[in-house]
Amino acid sequence: MWEAKALNQPLAATLVDAASRTVLVRSKYDFISTAHLAGTWSLSVDGREVERGRLPRLDLAPGAAKNVVVPCGSPR
Repeated sequence: MWEAKALNQPLAATLVDAASRTVLVRSKYDFISTAHLAGTWSLSVDGREVERGRLPRLDLAPGAAKNVVVPCGSPR
């Protein structure tokens, strides 16, 4: 079931640079943009959520990608 959930997600995220908190977000859609999606992020330390927030709205074309800086602080 977990595999089916991952395969059907509309976006893929890859860490680009941990120091600058940059993530590459890629649209997995073939025909529509991602304008209708709202993104959130969370920072967990040892399995405990310590910070969370909203991502800026991404209006990616099908198959397009964009670097996003996650506005979180440094974990202690």
